[in-house]
Amino acid sequence: MLDRSIFEDSLLFHLNADLGRATDTEVRVYDALLENMMEELPYAAHKKRPDLLVHIKVSFDTMLSRIQRRGRPYEQLDVDPSLYDYYKELNQRYAAWYDDYDESPKMQIDGDKLDFVENEADRKTVIAMIDDKLKQLDAVTD
Repeated sequence: MLDRSIFEDSLLFHLNADLGRATDTEVRVYDALLENMMEELPYAAHKKRPDLLVHIKVSFDTMLSRIQRRGRPYEQLDVDPSLYDYYKELNQRYAAWYDDYDESPKMQIDGDKLDFVENEADRKTVIAMIDDKLKQLDAVTD
């Protein structure tokens, strides 16, 4: 299980490039390397695609609240107010990315309603939801 994948890496890189944190040359090199890695992926792994993409969808307010609660100084708006626009754009791009994702089966979990990090009952609910979906896909057995 991964919390980030090669399939979404481009989203994060291009957001940063759009914010001026990468040159045109770096973007071309990145895109060429990613394309090459994606071509090699089926040969490098015994399974070429994930069994299931799980996307935790949260509102922008929930996103900001959880970032603040996580407490990493370099992620905090009071340390770097420019992160506000970055987080807003990131949340919007993730929504669009999920809608367009077609590399494997996918499911979306409402992270505003289920706080699986802080709430054990919610964690059990989320795990059961994922297990049920994997069983439905015949990706796991009991």
